[in-house]
Amino acid sequence: MLPAARMGDLACHCGVVELGSCNVFTNCIPQTFLGAPVCCAIHVKSCICTASCTVFVNNIPAARAGDCGGCGTVVSTGSCNVFIGP
Repeated sequence: MLPAARMGDLACHCGVVELGSCNVFTNCIPQTFLGAPVCCAIHVKSCICTASCTVFVNNIPAARAGDCGGCGTVVSTGSCNVFIGP
């Protein structure tokens, strides 16, 4: 199980997750999901390309720390007490 990723969590390449759900929150921060944009300082903006296959946010797979973006970036931070399975 991996930490739940949220809007504002950091990504490799000096990036940050830019979008989260408007009605699903993790630690009072919008939970992010497959397809959410990730800002990347090295490459063009990309989106989260991998996510959970068992946990969903508004019928979209939930993103976790360790999930990848399209340019190769990886979500590197997440919740310290909410974890999402495969």
